[in-house]
Formats: sequence, structure tokens, C-alpha cells
Amino acid sequence: MWIWIAALLIVHAQPKKNPWETMASPVKADQSIIYGSYSSGCIVNAEELPLAGPGFEVVNPYRHRYYAHTSLIQLISHLGKWAQNTGAGKVVIGDLGQPAGGPLTGAHMSHQIGLDADIRLHLLLPDKAITNRNSFNSTDVTQCRHSGKKINYTFLAEKWPLSSHQLLQTAALDERVERIFVSAGIKKHLCEAFADHPQWLKKIRPEWGHTSHFHLRLRCPEGMTSCLAQNPIPEDSTDLSGVGCSGNDFNSWFIASKNTHVSSACIPRSTKAEKNTLGSELPRWENVMNKDTFPKECKELLAAFAAKTKDPVFAEKKKSSETQLSQQKSTDTVIR
Repeated sequence: MWIWIAALLIVHAQPKKNPWETMASPVKADQSIIYGSYSSGCIVNAEELPLAGPGFEVVNPYRHRYYAHTSLIQLISHLGKWAQNTGAGKVVIGDLGQPAGGPLTGAHMSHQIGLDADIRLHLLLPDKAITNRNSFNSTDVTQCRHSGKKINYTFLAEKWPLSSHQLLQTAALDERVERIFVSAGIKKHLCEAFADHPQWLKKIRPEWGHTSHFHLRLRCPEGMTSCLAQNPIPEDSTDLSGVGCSGNDFNSWFIASKNTHVSSACIPRSTKAEKNTLGSELPRWENVMNKDTFPKECKELLAAFAAKTKDPVFAEKKKSSETQLSQQKSTDTVIR
């Protein structure tokens, strides 16, 4: 009796599996198509980024988030070649998206349509090696602390090489780039370092967290109406710099909210839990899928995949693919 009850409790304690994580490979089609927006969508015919290429390395591949639209793969290749040709080292690539996009488990709200990438602010020096792709630690460039109603960002200048400036500038100057999110402390430093306030600084946007990496976001591919573009960066009439280096919006990042505590990693800690209309807590990915704004094409894609998994031949192939992925997680790969 007690064994049965214990087993039942264990079953109920198991978190629900995000179905987008069960798709081990991209959905094949004649061309890549994006449905929806950065934080509510999916992608057909995504491209896989190699774990290593000229001037770049991918870390934490066990997450299986190295898929993206072709335009993002091409941009990463461009940044890698820039790093290689200038002798800056290697660009360290974190999360892109899942094989078919869709909501991710964990903290990411976007990264759903193959146009977002997390890139470490520090380049890997030419004479250094990553000893383990799956346990790569980043270096924080800024830290936060409260002081009354103010949020003080401490910029760690000794941890900020010139190549970090150059990497952000090279990325921002690319016309395919829509925005680049960094810690407000990093934005403030860039505004001070580039006192003439060049226009590319406008693309650099303050965001919570992002103390060790920047979030690169591309524009929707030209002519792809199924991809919902982000609203333009709002104009702030109080911003005399014209590139987001002053004004009310910029200053708001340095004022503490009475309802939110900001950690040393510059991440707000709120007590509010995301809930559905019935009041029960749900994982973020499930909340996204339950909303009316989640594209019907993505729901249909997921339903077709669920039906396909009932095919025993496909199920065996999927099991084999998952076994290979599991082995990859435990592999201690030395990169030279």
C-alpha cells in the first residue's frame, strides 16, 4: 500500500516534458519559414550550427540549442571569420534555439524562431582551450547592488578586454542585426567609451542579467510575412544622445523598484509566479503555448510530430538519436 502511494507521488512529482525538446532534428522543408514572434513561435527547416568553425566555438551543446535560421548561422560565421582574421581569438557561442524552435524550458522567453543567439562577451584567446564544452563558465563584466532607491552597477574594467568592444561594434554594424541586449552597466560603459555616440550604439539595449554575455537578435528575413517583427526601438524625447545613452528610459535602469530586488548578477527577483487563468502554476513554455497568440502553424507542426512518434520505425530512430545526444552530454571534449 505504502509502496503504491510512494510510486504515485513520484509520478506526480515528475515535471511535465516540454514537447519542443523532444524534437531531435529540424522539420524538413524546401525553404526555411518562421511562424510567429521571437517569444511565441517556431521555425521550419532550421539549420544546424557546427560545434566548431573558423573563429568560433559552441559551448553547452548538451542543451541541444544550436539551431537557427540560415541568416543567423551566416552572421555567426561572419563574426568568427572577423575574430580569426583580426587575431582576436574565437567567439564563444551559447544558446541559439531548438531544432524546430518553440518555447524553451528555463529562463529564456525568446530564442523561439531561430533569430536569437547568446554570445559570450569574452573571446577565447588564441592560445587558450575549452577543456569541456558542457561545463563552460563565463566571466561577469558587471555586478549590481542596491543603495537605497538606486541600483549601482559596478563595471569590472579589468575583465573587459578591447576585443569585447570590437566584437559588439562589429555585430551592431551588421544590417541584419535588430538589437543587442546587454546589462545596463555595460550600456553605460559603452556610452562613456564612445563619447561621440555613433549610431550603432542605438542597437545596444539595456536588459536585466546579461552580465557575461550579450543577446544578439536579427531582423525578420525580408519578405517573410509570417515572421512578426519587433516594434521599433521607441524614441525618447528626453534622450539628448539620440542613441539611448541618456534620458528617462536610460535612467530608469538605475532606479530600484519597491517590489523587486535586484541580485548581484543584475537579475530582478520577483515574488510573483506566472499563473494561468485557473490560478495554478504552469511552466513558462506551457503558458506560451496556451495563449491565443501562439501560431496555429506551430500547434499543427507539434501535432504532426506527436502523430509521427507513434510510428514504431520513427520511434526507434528517435531513441537512437536521443542516445547519441545523451552520450554527447557526458563527453569531455578538449578543444584546441
